[in-house]
Amino acid sequence: MAVARHLTWSGRDAYHLCMPSRSAQQVLIYPSLVGRFEYETGQVTERTTFDSLLVMLVESGSMEIDVPGCVGVAHAGDVVLIDCYQHHRYVALEPTRALWAHFEGAGARLYYDEVCATMRNIITLPDEVREAVAANLRNLLDAVSGERYDELVADRLLTDVLGDLLLEAKRRQSEAEGGGDVGERSRPQGVRDAMTHIMSHINEPLSVSELAAVAGMGERSFMRAFKKETGYTPHAYIIEIRMSNAKSMLVNMTASLQEICDAVGFSSTNAFCMAFKNKTGMSPMEYRRRGAAVTSPLT
Repeated sequence: MAVARHLTWSGRDAYHLCMPSRSAQQVLIYPSLVGRFEYETGQVTERTTFDSLLVMLVESGSMEIDVPGCVGVAHAGDVVLIDCYQHHRYVALEPTRALWAHFEGAGARLYYDEVCATMRNIITLPDEVREAVAANLRNLLDAVSGERYDELVADRLLTDVLGDLLLEAKRRQSEAEGGGDVGERSRPQGVRDAMTHIMSHINEPLSVSELAAVAGMGERSFMRAFKKETGYTPHAYIIEIRMSNAKSMLVNMTASLQEICDAVGFSSTNAFCMAFKNKTGMSPMEYRRRGAAVTSPLT
């Protein structure tokens, strides 16, 4: 059962600790901590490592962000993505308020890597996208603050936040490559709906016809729009999500091969092992052993 607990950091700051269920760890993107803080000028947050990814909206003020590969200033309205597994530091340059969520789970790393590859860690968004991201983060804070915490609601809100960031990254990539604008206004929303459907049903068979129906488009138009918006065909995107989920489960959980196979939507362990080796060059168990060797502390 999922639980969200309200905790107070100071009189003006509060956050919520979310303890995901086993099923959420297998198939959802889930928050681990969600909060809104007010930082005094010069207030520093610095960690060697913290087991999550972080999305933060600077609501007012400004912060200096220092993470591997990116040092810069995030101003009011900017979104910041941080891989907290690596050393990171941020400091308020003036009185600053930020809304944030630490998150993990199925496909979370794929979203993070794809977005940061194009837009890096400090992201200035168009007004429409920024307002959508801000609304979903506020709704996430409300969701974990309520008496009945629903993991599916949290997953949908986080997926919408990350999906908006990914679509903006792909739009910028398309423009940089001379592809112009992304096209009809309805297409990004339809593709985002399909992406959310994939994330929520990754343990089930998924067809192009089903995804096109979710997007409200014909199959051929959907396939073109999906490739343009995400850089993947629908099939390739599904495989990426399944492999990303499987990698996370292999390293971070003790689930059996059959449990992982079921959670990521393969019909048999043989099919899963073959697909995994084709993608990574090693068997799932070899990947688990190597991951454990990397993440285990030295003794």
